[in-house]
Amino acid sequence: MSSPHPLVTIARAELGVHETSRNQGPGIQKYWEATSYGVDGYKDRQPWCAAFVAWCVMLYLEGSKSRPKSAAVKDWVPAALKLNWRVFGPRDGLLFPRAGDLVVFQFSHIAIVEDFSGTHVRTLEGNTDDAGSREGREVAERDRSLAVC
Repeated sequence: MSSPHPLVTIARAELGVHETSRNQGPGIQKYWEATSYGVDGYKDRQPWCAAFVAWCVMLYLEGSKSRPKSAAVKDWVPAALKLNWRVFGPRDGLLFPRAGDLVVFQFSHIAIVEDFSGTHVRTLEGNTDDAGSREGREVAERDRSLAVC
């Protein structure tokens, strides 16, 4: 069995980080520090799914300055294109998500791919809940349809 992708390892270590009040709690402020928004996102109680991904990517890329730093999900695809990261949609046919890829959902949410099963991706996400909301309360593992990516 191969070892997990390093980005997945970083994200999995954060499972269980949760809010104690709306969009705030122990462990969440550090995610904002990895974004261009800084801790103001934490103070303003903004949704933090992209901040979580930015923090994980920052650790994975060891602080590289040429990494996405946006706390806005809508900015991640253009940033990925600028960095020549592979970008594809659910109907691209021959390209499928791999562990360590980032997935942007149609409902303005972002996550890290842990696994792919043909029609679904297992993800590690910040600011989600048991119902899979993008306005949740924790870092958690989710199973989502590839159709909403």
